[in-house]
Amino acid sequence: QMFMKRTWALEASWGDRGFHKARISDAIFADDAPLGPGQTFGRS
Repeated sequence: QMFMKRTWALEASWGDRGFHKARISDAIFADDAPLGPGQTFGRS
């Protein structure tokens, strides 16, 4: 029960699972998202 209280407190202050999933999907699927080999690997 102690861990659930901590989970609920953190969820209330930082956001729940759905909030973070939506945030990540918005960032990944944005038209100007910096994704791909030119962005993820170092340039030489």
